[in-house]
Amino acid sequence: MSSYNIFIQNKLVEYESTPNYGLITEKSINLDDRDIFKEFLIGYRLHKIKCWVEKSYGIIGIQLCYNDRDTNEEIISIDKHRAEETTYQEFILLPLELITGLVIWKKNSLTGFEITTNKKRVKRFGYDDGERILPEFSENGSNIVIGFFFTYEPNIGVSSMGCYYLDRKVFTLILYSGLFSLRIKLKDEKYKKEIDNKLKDMDYSDKALYYICLLPINQFNEIMKFALC
Repeated sequence: MSSYNIFIQNKLVEYESTPNYGLITEKSINLDDRDIFKEFLIGYRLHKIKCWVEKSYGIIGIQLCYNDRDTNEEIISIDKHRAEETTYQEFILLPLELITGLVIWKKNSLTGFEITTNKKRVKRFGYDDGERILPEFSENGSNIVIGFFFTYEPNIGVSSMGCYYLDRKVFTLILYSGLFSLRIKLKDEKYKKEIDNKLKDMDYSDKALYYICLLPINQFNEIMKFALC
């Protein structure tokens, strides 16, 4: 198990990784979200998982799509499959949906995996065939998966996998600290007036955040609970 120290908006963040479960050989091709997003992995939200499957091998191809949390631009981080592959499984995460649990099945090589989200949805990719592995981080649902890594064998397909994860409280602090800070700043009438004057030029999402921060504390807290449940 490894850990990585990263800075996001001047905040020191530590995220960890599981072992790489499955088959890894000298021919293995590494597929890793960190190769694309580097230390800014938390700045991107997993949007879609697509797996190509075959009974004899398990998962023979995979594609992961993320959205930039600032611009909403879609970025494909991992995309490894053969052009002729047609049978696939797909899961699209909702805008506020996060992966909180992971189960992996393997024989020698990876045969399948299953994700659970904070919205209580469950999706299995591949097959529940072989040894069932429940990574320690997902046992109590107190962590958030922020990225994945795999290995790919040319004659097999996706042969191993693991994930990067972050404590839910730390995750919340990083992503929503700006919102709490804005709520406090808006108590200053001078600052609030400056924002009011710019309101007509703001896009819909910025206006929504502004009005959320003006809500009474009980309503504000309920919205935050909904976003993080």
